[in-house]
Amino acid sequence: DNGFIYAPDFTIRRTDGKFFYLEHMGMTNVKEYLDRQFRKIQQYISIGITPWDNLIITYDNEQGDLDLRIVESEIRNRLMPF
Repeated sequence: DNGFIYAPDFTIRRTDGKFFYLEHMGMTNVKEYLDRQFRKIQQYISIGITPWDNLIITYDNEQGDLDLRIVESEIRNRLMPF
């Protein structure tokens, strides 16, 4: 334990028992926010929570909008057991 408190936006358990973590990146036009999020993702990676495996990352667009169809697609595609 490195003293970091892990608080993803969502934790999801797939039917086969595998856990997935979802982080949403809002405020994509604010550099300080993105820098904090980058550090958070680096901490996740250090304990085995990694993009393309068990970490789903979604983003607002530059106007601050969220396309829920993309989020739903990401979740469905990642949570379907193989």
